[in-house]
Amino acid sequence: MEAKKILGNLYKLEIAILTVVWEELALITSLEIFIKSLREKSNEKLINYELRVKGFSSKVEENYSNAKNRIKVYKYSDGTTGTSPLQGREKFLVEVLNRLLDTLIIELTRRKDVYNELGKKFKFLTDLTNM
Repeated sequence: MEAKKILGNLYKLEIAILTVVWEELALITSLEIFIKSLREKSNEKLINYELRVKGFSSKVEENYSNAKNRIKVYKYSDGTTGTSPLQGREKFLVEVLNRLLDTLIIELTRRKDVYNELGKKFKFLTDLTNM
């Protein structure tokens, strides 16, 4: 009796939709791998990005702008302070692009781990699509 009730619930639209959603959430893993590959090649990718954006318009500036930026003094956990010796391209690479990619990787990994935990509980739903 209980098995028939469960089987009947599996044919509901909501359950079918959730099955497809869980399958799509598995794509997070491939996105994470892609972003990790961007991070590993961030220096080469930045060169490629520079070439691409310079082709958009002749009004795109040739150099990175540092003139308007104030000097930031960083306080480290050991009590010392310092300023960033990076400027221009290196500064953008380290402080913007790599930080962006690292944050995306961390968040995707965190979310993937949560979805994997939930996926273990509802694995039978994804197995249904393979039947």
